[in-house]
Amino acid sequence: MPGFSLRVWGADCHRWRSVLRALLAPCSVVWLPKVPGWAGGSVRRKSWPKATRAAILALTNGRCAYCGIELKSRAELDHIVAWDRGGTDTEDNLVAACHGCNYAKQTYSIREFRAYLHGMTRTLQRGVTYRNAARYGLIVETVKPVVFYAEVIGLFEESPVTGHWIKLPPEPTLFDDDPEFVKSSAKTLAVGDGQEAW
Repeated sequence: MPGFSLRVWGADCHRWRSVLRALLAPCSVVWLPKVPGWAGGSVRRKSWPKATRAAILALTNGRCAYCGIELKSRAELDHIVAWDRGGTDTEDNLVAACHGCNYAKQTYSIREFRAYLHGMTRTLQRGVTYRNAARYGLIVETVKPVVFYAEVIGLFEESPVTGHWIKLPPEPTLFDDDPEFVKSSAKTLAVGDGQEAW
């Protein structure tokens, strides 16, 4: 392949250098420097304080925003819109995730991640172990829509335009902060016939 050249950017250069040199020995490979500001480049990711991490974890009740598994000490922060896709490194672009979901989501949008999860059974069916287990009735396949935990609790919904999550406004409260409502509720409970009003 004379005249062929391959350009590789970013931090992955050092990992692939020897592999590509072996594969593309007759070709020329041009190694470019790291691009400042690029996710794989020389800019270091933000380290979040414990209080901020705890607040983000509290949004999903201490559970993974995707699968809903209870997160204990192994919570990771995941960018809703990936850094590589122009997402910001701010609190409103972060959710708590387990390692498995964070790893599987990669840089997908929510729509792409949902499609990836739908396609998992087709990927598994290619393996002989899966086919044997299905043949003996050890695996029961179910086809159902993928709904993420953050959508179930009403925190986010998928944008029909971008395919990313949109944060939903909080549910209205029972006017706890309205002094007149609190007074009238207290009177109703005090004057009642011994039964609670609610």
